[in-house]
This record gives sequence, structure tokens and C-alpha cells, in this order.
Amino acid sequence: MGVARFLTGGVVCLAVLGCEHPPAAEDAVEVPNAEAEEPSSRGIDFPYRVESACPGEGCSYGTWLACDAVPVYAEAGAPESTGESIGAGASFEVETGMVLVEEPGVVAVTRPTPHVSFLSDGLTFQPDDTILVLDYVGEGFFNVWHADSILEVEGFWPWDAFRPSDDYEYGGEVIREGRSGFWARTSGPPAGWIDVEASAVAAPNALDPDPPRCPQGD
Repeated sequence: MGVARFLTGGVVCLAVLGCEHPPAAEDAVEVPNAEAEEPSSRGIDFPYRVESACPGEGCSYGTWLACDAVPVYAEAGAPESTGESIGAGASFEVETGMVLVEEPGVVAVTRPTPHVSFLSDGLTFQPDDTILVLDYVGEGFFNVWHADSILEVEGFWPWDAFRPSDDYEYGGEVIREGRSGFWARTSGPPAGWIDVEASAVAAPNALDPDPPRCPQGD
């Protein structure tokens, strides 16, 4: 699962859209349920659209800046652009965003792990549980599919930007990396959708008062 990189207020924003399994340590123990099957996706179909999404800390809609020509698509996830693009150096308005989850990540729970969220429900994930990772929310939290429900969960498995202490014990093993992408809808001109991960754009950051700016060349 990848990391979308785009500029927010002149700072590179990491919009984690999944998780990647780092190389196993030499003394790593074998995970008993490493071959766990994907849980039933009854009630959720893929591709899955996370509407009004803006992944990552400080991610904001509003006035963005094209650092290079930005292709525009009629629909999010469309295989080909409309042939129109936003010109390099142009400002444009982003009205909303969406994460398009083509394929969810799969995490097998390896030890009893409390469900940590802003709204605690007392749930503890068990070693025979397998969860589907949908999208990154921010501050280390993800939306996941578990027991026919979408939950916001603090990541307890290895993922790109997670740097735990040396004595931290992961509560989950990544069985399969997911595929997803962040799309933004603009009023243009021209109006349509842009593939944020594939575009050179600078976006405002709610945590940074400076306006969006493109990197300067040497």
C-alpha cells in the first residue's frame, strides 16, 4: 500500500493510503494465522469510495496550485483523462475529495489488541480476527472493515510512517497490501477530477498559515 506525496503549504504531505510490510527481522517469530483468509466483505463492495476524504494531517480543500500541467478526468478512477488539463502555475479550487479503494489491505491480528479510537467501545481484536484496511484518516488512524462494520482504528500493524519504540509489539501482521488513490474534484477551469498522487500540485495545509507554493528549482 502506497503513500501519496503532495505539497501542503510548501511542506510535503504524506497521505498514507495503506500499509507496507517492512522486511522481517531475523529473529521474527512465525505468525500462526499468516495465511488467514480475507474476511467476508458482505455489505461492502470494491472498488469502495470514501467520500469527502482528505487523508493526512492538515489536508484541506480550497485553493490549490498546479506545479505542472495537471490532467483532468471526467470521473474519479477513470482510465483516461478528458484531454484537458490545468496549466502549470495556475490556481484552482478543490471542492471535495475521495479515496478510491481498489483493493483493501488485509491484516491478521496476532495478539489481543484493544480497539483504540476517539470513541472507545471496549472492543478487543482477537488473534483469529482478520481486518480489511480501507483508508488512512490521519494521526495514525485508519478506517477498517471488521465484523460487517467500518471502524476508525489506530494502526497496530507495520505501516509506512509508523516508527514505534524498540520494545513495541505489533498486534497485527500485513497479509496483503491494498491499492487505493486520492482524487480531488475541482471546479476548474476545466472542471473535473484530478489524480492527486499522479499530479504535481501544492495544497493548503490547515496546520500551516502559508499559502500553497511549488518547490523552486536549482
